[in-house]
Amino acid sequence: MPSNELDGQVALVTGGGRGIGANIARELASAGMEVWVTGRTADQVEAVAAEARVEELVRMLGGGTPSAATRQHARELLRTP
Repeated sequence: MPSNELDGQVALVTGGGRGIGANIARELASAGMEVWVTGRTADQVEAVAAEARVEELVRMLGGGTPSAATRQHARELLRTP
């Protein structure tokens, strides 16, 4: 679903390691968005992240509750001009 409106935009997909979240991440990436994925299971998130234009945050989040510094860093990554 290519769209000029989405090209170059950034999305964070939580729960993106499997199911609906993974499919949303794939679709947004195919639409030209820069997609970041996080989820509970590192292997699943890394598998989705291995696909084109999809990044992952699972290592930074450590698979547990993110620290305040991690949440701030994610906000900075996703900030749009």
